Amino acid sequence: MIIEFQCKKCSEFLKAESSEKGHAIVCGNCEFSQKIPLQGNIEVGNIIEEHMIVDEIGHGAMGKVYKASHLLMNREVAMKTISPKIRQDDDAVQNFIQELQMGAQLSHPNIITVFTAGFTEGVYFISMQYIDGFDLNERIDKNGPMDEKAALEVVATVADAMSYAWNDFGMIHRDLKPENFRVSQRNELMIMDFGLAKMKSDQGSEEDGLVIGTPDFMSPEQASGRSNIDFRADMYALGVVLFYLLSGKRPFQSSNPLDVVAMHINNPMPAINDLAPHIKVSPGTMKLIRKMTEKNPEDRFMSWEDVANEAKALTSTKGKKKSSSSSKSSSSSKSSASKIVAKAPAGGKARTSAPRARRRRPASSSSAPMVIGAVIILGLVLFVLFVGKMSGR
Repeated sequence: MIIEFQCKKCSEFLKAESSEKGHAIVCGNCEFSQKIPLQGNIEVGNIIEEHMIVDEIGHGAMGKVYKASHLLMNREVAMKTISPKIRQDDDAVQNFIQELQMGAQLSHPNIITVFTAGFTEGVYFISMQYIDGFDLNERIDKNGPMDEKAALEVVATVADAMSYAWNDFGMIHRDLKPENFRVSQRNELMIMDFGLAKMKSDQGSEEDGLVIGTPDFMSPEQASGRSNIDFRADMYALGVVLFYLLSGKRPFQSSNPLDVVAMHINNPMPAINDLAPHIKVSPGTMKLIRKMTEKNPEDRFMSWEDVANEAKALTSTKGKKKSSSSSKSSSSSKSSASKIVAKAPAGGKARTSAPRARRRRPASSSSAPMVIGAVIILGLVLFVLFVGKMSGR
């Protein structure tokens, strides 16, 4: 698409392809070099503050996420921008800035790293770590529910990362959900999108009555519009995520999001086999889910460390069972192998070699008397001949 703009020096009207926004252009009238303005929507090929847009990789109510190449640093990044339609929404802009500020404070191997951010020619952007992989929602959609050990490993990893965010910064994510957990090609789990995050020091009444978060994974205290929430709201959400990873089902379902919100407040957490009868989950893991998703925050675990330790213990138990099963299988294989070796004489080399050995032993044991007998007879014959010869004289 052709865009038209004025030269900043001589006001001559210039034209360029919209995909060239952000690139340099020389005015044909005054030979002044300038950048093609970033008016309108962002497109592949545009340059935003040394970031060239390579591809659109996601979008939401707030805006779009692009894969970009930082031209100076020569590295791939993810770039998040606000949609032009909501740039005038002060709350949306504030949330965007908050995500930048929250993310910039965090440095953890399982939390997305924020590199830089800015506002240029009407475009708000955040440049962050690019993860070439998939989110857990995509994983479930494509492959179905996860096995119990893998799902528990997710919980342990997220609990460790959120323990860091809470203990070091008093930070609550407020929107933990499968879409915000991304897995890299090297199988590294990363937590994304701190746009709704909140600091413990920010507790106040300005948000009282506001329902903030994603209905399917929202804690009862968030669903009730309470502002004085803590890390246990995220713990509830992670418990619901664990339920989803194991079953492929949201525990509370309705076409009306408000109904889902009400269910989180009032309805007991169902058992996984109520919604997915074919899925078998250990009592220990179901107990973990129930504890993480208690309606009253006081009845949940008292720390992220407790969640991580419990998940790791259950993972270890799963590993031991598998190892024990593997050991039994190996032992069974050895036993079977022994039985096969024991039966081998019925049909192989062992059968032919053993009888041969038995035939040799009888032959050697019976030949000795025969030799002795022959020697005695020969002696007698010689004796008789000798006596006869003497008599003839």
